[in-house]
Amino acid sequence: AGLNRAKVLEICDLVLRFCETPISPEDILQKVFRHYQLSMDFNQYVLAGSTIRSYLSYLADREKVEPFVEDNMLLWKTKE
Repeated sequence: AGLNRAKVLEICDLVLRFCETPISPEDILQKVFRHYQLSMDFNQYVLAGSTIRSYLSYLADREKVEPFVEDNMLLWKTKE
């Protein structure tokens, strides 16, 4: 359980770092997979995409990031 928690916190930190510049959930997903040198198929994309959105929701609940819409695209950024 401790190892899983450590990995979750590591990914939270990564997502926060990526959100320092406004970014879409899809771009976050791509950066996470690149960071861990992974490749994905369609099923992994769908599953990992919902997982990234869960991380964003978790971080938003803790007021660390916030969503906004720009040019008809949902973006996320760290909260000031």
